[in-house]
Amino acid sequence: MSSIQLDFLREKREKEGLPSIAEVLPSRAALIRLGCLIGGSLLLGVLVLTGLIWLQHEANKGNAQKVDETKRQLKSARQRSEELEDSFNQVNGANRKRATDLATLRSSAALLSELQLRTPENVQITSVQLSDMALQVKGVAVEPMAFARINALQLSLKQSPLLAKDINLVKAERRPAVSKPLPVGKAANPLALFTPTSVSFELNAPLATLKPKQRAAVLRVLGAEGMAGRLELLDREGLLQ
Repeated sequence: MSSIQLDFLREKREKEGLPSIAEVLPSRAALIRLGCLIGGSLLLGVLVLTGLIWLQHEANKGNAQKVDETKRQLKSARQRSEELEDSFNQVNGANRKRATDLATLRSSAALLSELQLRTPENVQITSVQLSDMALQVKGVAVEPMAFARINALQLSLKQSPLLAKDINLVKAERRPAVSKPLPVGKAANPLALFTPTSVSFELNAPLATLKPKQRAAVLRVLGAEGMAGRLELLDREGLLQ
């Protein structure tokens, strides 16, 4: 039984010079296999490419997670570093302040000793106030020649290496003599206690600007070897501004 093969494009085939369907049919199975092979290869290629893209995507996702984790670690390490730096700055600042206060305290002791040594006779220092910039000295000079004694104190303080040269007399006020009865017994006549005329004064003595090494040298000249040694140690440790 033979199958009837209809070729509706026969005329067009003949017109274009193509082989008839009867000539093409024997190779149809081979063409189908070839088409399936090509189509399967393309599909397999698409599947392989899709798999590679998925694997790359997963690898990129893993790398992104690692990068995020690294960023979090870096952020945490940076915050920790900033906290440690702040803590170090606080401790360092506190150490510097303590060292500066210690050096200032020792310098104030040297200033008081220097003031005591340079105060002339018949001049009494009643109060001393030390600030960051100057030394305020209040006292009383006894007459006669009270103003000469105050001037002598100014000139003497100008020679101090711990003080600047512009020692200023802020004010001077003459005090009158004072007398009051002094009973010594019922049978004796009362005596009078006389306070001689005096001049109260106030001096402003700016502090000299000395580097730690210069200050240590001055302290050594004044005989304060221990203070000078501690000041040099603080300077070597970098704790003094």
